[in-house]
Amino acid sequence: MTTDCFLTMREGTSIVYKARTLKLEKDLNDERIIEKFEIERAYWEQQGIEWAIVTEKELPTAFLNNLKFLRDAYFINAEESLTLLMEE
Repeated sequence: MTTDCFLTMREGTSIVYKARTLKLEKDLNDERIIEKFEIERAYWEQQGIEWAIVTEKELPTAFLNNLKFLRDAYFINAEESLTLLMEE
């Protein structure tokens, strides 16, 4: 399974769940990736949960930049952390 986001959403008075997989558009033609998508799609269908693929083309640039910022901050190493603390 490669589901990246599991969303809990309110639609009217109901709570619904949605599963989303994030993939770069250039990877959508890879045969192995398509096979994995089919397994994932079938799993979520069995669960009764809407599943879809989302590419970078469907997300606002500001949102993508925020995700990149968070990813880079998460992977900061100990030496960089110490340097940042010393600067404060």
